[in-house]
Amino acid sequence: MGFPRRALSLIFAIAATGCSSGPAATGVAPASLGSAIKPPSVLESASGGGFPFALRSGGRAALHGLPAPASAMSGVYVSQYVSNVVYGFSHKKRSQKKKGPICTAPWKMSGPQYVAVDLKGNLLEVDSGALYPINIGEGLNMCGPLAATIQDRQGYADAVASLDALNGVVAIANQWDFSNYGLAPGSISVCSVAAGCTANLTNAAMSRVAGVAVAPNGDCWASALNSPDSGAVLIYFKGCAGAGEQATGYQNPGYGGLDIDAHGNLVAMSYVISSYVTQLYVYSGCNPACTVVAGPFNLKGVSISGHLNAKSTKFMAADSQYGQVDIYSYTPTRVKYLYSFNKGLSQGDVVGSVAVNPASSE
Repeated sequence: MGFPRRALSLIFAIAATGCSSGPAATGVAPASLGSAIKPPSVLESASGGGFPFALRSGGRAALHGLPAPASAMSGVYVSQYVSNVVYGFSHKKRSQKKKGPICTAPWKMSGPQYVAVDLKGNLLEVDSGALYPINIGEGLNMCGPLAATIQDRQGYADAVASLDALNGVVAIANQWDFSNYGLAPGSISVCSVAAGCTANLTNAAMSRVAGVAVAPNGDCWASALNSPDSGAVLIYFKGCAGAGEQATGYQNPGYGGLDIDAHGNLVAMSYVISSYVTQLYVYSGCNPACTVVAGPFNLKGVSISGHLNAKSTKFMAADSQYGQVDIYSYTPTRVKYLYSFNKGLSQGDVVGSVAVNPASSE
């Protein structure tokens, strides 16, 4: 879920008029389109643009909430969009005495949109460079070397999920698809390091896509808006293929990040653009019928990206409003705020996403 600079919403307004020239096909991005025209972020209104909070220029903002102990930061990755960096915080195999980041992902970035970690400990970074590449850093150690890059030429990627990024399926959420006539509805690209992107999943109910999750059995889900600014939907793709089905019983009023907990439940974030409210819901099933396990749980600040730890006992949310990571205790039926950290982070550089190494697994 990416966070382009505020001025890019003006570019979007021009692009949406359909004044560009060239073929009408969507999903095939001319070189100029992939690098020059960028949509508003998933935090911004498609019609009006603008972040729902002020960005502080430089430096760390005051912490909102209780300070997290150093041990709570173990194995955490945090992306900073404006400063083009993904930080790694102290891992259990490294010193936990330093409360700030201990490393940075060692490759050149151009606006890291989103980070995730697979079950092998590999770091996945959705970049907003030309044609939105997916960079994969080798795990389990924090900030491992760049091992592979997947080029998703379908759209404006803003989230990614994989169980084994170097050897298996990599599902990429495209907030919007490329189009010479502005922006086309978003999609899920199904890719791998070996074969590249071999399928693109669309559904008539999806407009802006913000989240994607992949289950161990190969099924996947997309969190999306039904229209550019409202009407949240969850789309279920059996085997991460086909036309998909709109999930029933889904109660999220907004879209956001997705994760799967150790019990097989779908954990769905909900950000409502009009009210700036962020909540968390827990569902079982959703294939396509959802059963609400618990929620909504209100989250601090404005968060649209978050992940569980390996044991599904903690949920971490990237709080873009306050420039920090908020940590919650988690069970499928209860989510409670614990503490936050912002050491080494800048609110003005936009805390866009957070991931945990190792990741949650069923």
